[in-house]
Parts: sequence; C-alpha cells; structure tokens
Amino acid sequence: MPNGNATAFIPRPPMSVQASDRSVPLSADLRAEIEGWYRGAIFAYDWTSPHFPSWTAVLGERRRPLRILEIGSYEGRSAIFFLNYFPASALTCVDWWNMDTNELELLPLIPDALEHFAHAEEHFDTNLAPYGNRATKLKGNSADVVAQLGVDGARFDLIYVDGGHRAMWAYRDCTLSWPLLEPGGIMIMDDYAWPVPLAEWKKPKLGIDRFLSSIEGGYEELHRAYQLIIRRLRR
Repeated sequence: MPNGNATAFIPRPPMSVQASDRSVPLSADLRAEIEGWYRGAIFAYDWTSPHFPSWTAVLGERRRPLRILEIGSYEGRSAIFFLNYFPASALTCVDWWNMDTNELELLPLIPDALEHFAHAEEHFDTNLAPYGNRATKLKGNSADVVAQLGVDGARFDLIYVDGGHRAMWAYRDCTLSWPLLEPGGIMIMDDYAWPVPLAEWKKPKLGIDRFLSSIEGGYEELHRAYQLIIRRLRR
C-alpha cells in the first residue's frame, strides 16, 4: 500500500486479549483495486491497511448506500477506504487535528511525528478533495461534534472510532456515537489491544471495556484482535 514519505512502526508484542480474528486474506483482485484507490494520495504513515482483511470480512455487501461516521481521520487513509469500498456511501469525518491529544511518551517511537503531524490536516484535505460532497469534514473536539450530530438527529450504518486514545476519550466517543448507530449497524473500535508502553488509563481498552459493559446484551461481537468490531442488535 502506498504510504508516502515514511511509515511509522510501533512494535506489537503478543496481545493481552483473547483473539477471535475474523480476518480473511484479500484476493489479488481486491488488493490491486485497493492499491489503485491510494495512487497519488499523500501520506506520512500507514496505520490502517493491516486492518483491511478484517474489515472486508465483516462489512458485507459493498453496493449499500451506507451512512458512515469516522471519529479520527488524520490523513484520510481510512476515509478513502470506506468511500471506495462502499461507492454509494456518504462519510462524515470528525477530527480535531490537535497535537495536544497525543501522548508525549510515544513521540520517540514515531519517526518525525511533530513534523508530519503539522501537515496531517493538509494531507486529509488534499486526499479527500476528489470525493466532493460525499465526504463531510467536521473539525472539532469529538465530545462536541458527535453530541451535536445527536442533537441534529444524525444516524449512521457504520461507525469507526479512532479518536483520542485515553480510556476516558475512547469511552466518551463510543458512548456518544452508539445512539447514532442504526440497529444492525457496525461499530469498529481501533487500538483495543494497543501494546504501547503507556499506563492503562492512557490506552483505549479500559474505556472500550466499560462501554461494552454498559450495552451488554445489545450487541454481537464480530471480531476481536487488535481492533474490536461489534454489530448493534435489532430490537
């Protein structure tokens, strides 16, 4: 997958969660198609393409006109995937593009992080420009933006949560966006098994686990590995 000037690599030791990995290797045809989606795009990092095999395994029929919410867009790599994989979809992207939400302890593990972060929003704008009004950019703190989406009556068929990584931020983003997810809709939570050298309260897992306990009986687990994917049950 093209990934611009550099690729960040954070070592991933064995996960501390029980895996139920639904990933299926991409076919040669789909792999070639995906590579074409990113041709000419600008990226500093690729934290997204390793998840494509699990996404394609659980996301279902591609021709559906899905309404998609993405919390945390960075340079737009996941946004490009969703817009192309579901060509009749509309995507709402929420991001603050605020360096203050990053943990300083991680900076030594991410090559040239400060330099590249300064251009992340610019890269997003350039990469998403070809999609026109299919992609809506909402810049701001997800606590405010997602709450306003709820007030506005927005509803979504697919929600990708990859915003602030502290446990309370992950809990907040999941909790605020869950009521916006249609019954039968899918929520993808990133970095559930994030194996970085940080205190647990600075990682998403505690917040995601607490969120899941609050909706017990209301979801079906589809995939559990590095990411966690669930489907909202119809009632």
